[in-house]
Amino acid sequence: MKQRKSPVALIVVAVFAGVGLMIAAKPFREENLSMEEKMKLAQERAQAEQASKMANAPAPKPDMKKEGSELKDAIAKSVARPTGPKGPGADDEEGGLPSSPVVIKAEDKVYIPTPNASATTSQWYDKSN
Repeated sequence: MKQRKSPVALIVVAVFAGVGLMIAAKPFREENLSMEEKMKLAQERAQAEQASKMANAPAPKPDMKKEGSELKDAIAKSVARPTGPKGPGADDEEGGLPSSPVVIKAEDKVYIPTPNASATTSQWYDKSN
């Protein structure tokens, strides 16, 4: 009787076929998911990508002397009185505000319509009829 060969070749072919099918089926895994699951996966990928970018980026070092001097200058400017030319009509009051208003409003006038004698609607206003 013939001696039977071991199925090593068959096992190797089966393993390679299984690995090939797993690689080929990878893009189709996400197509069967619902929209919520797809959005969750996309969000997780974005978070992982952002975390990897943040891990690689160097942390900025603040310049405390420069920021302190800028803050001190800003405080000094906000407290100081404004200097320079004042607006028209400005007196030497606090803040440079004028004592009288700068914008002068025209006086209110009463509009009295004049009736048109040729219009039919003016017969109510015409005293001659």
